[in-house]
Amino acid sequence: MITGYPGVGKTTLMNSLITCIKEKIKITGFVTKEIRDENTARRTGFTIEDFKGNILIMAHLNFKTQYRIGFYGVNIDNINKIALPVLREREENDLVIVDEIGIMELFSEELRKEFDKLFEDSSLLVATIKQKRNPVLDRYKSLDYVSLYNLERNNREEIFQKVLAEISKSITLHSSL
Repeated sequence: MITGYPGVGKTTLMNSLITCIKEKIKITGFVTKEIRDENTARRTGFTIEDFKGNILIMAHLNFKTQYRIGFYGVNIDNINKIALPVLREREENDLVIVDEIGIMELFSEELRKEFDKLFEDSSLLVATIKQKRNPVLDRYKSLDYVSLYNLERNNREEIFQKVLAEISKSITLHSSL
């Protein structure tokens, strides 16, 4: 798992990994992206997108919901519509990629349970995870078999190479079982 401060390049690193491996192995997963107002460049929300091109808005300034992070209302149904199907098809793939496991995603009880299953079974996972303290996130980060990489601006290439090597090693070990 990859953690680090906001803006350090976690999503950029994940996009580079996806580009590098998507033609070589079978992957599933999802990514979250910022929505910015095209006139002001102000962030107005976030989307969630799977690797098949399905995309929904998961959080927005205009969403009125009981689930809130700062100014953003979080749409759990949209998170579940994208995240749950791809995580449930993990056995048909070599690798699961998640950008990110964060507080918004954890509002979904169903998704939290699916993350728990993902960490319990032998699925290979590369994920970004919020650095901020949270009991569920802290539990995931502290698992004995989880490699946690702290991304900083000055170690992006080093972390990219380490994660890529770990994927390669894991896929080789996993496929020889």
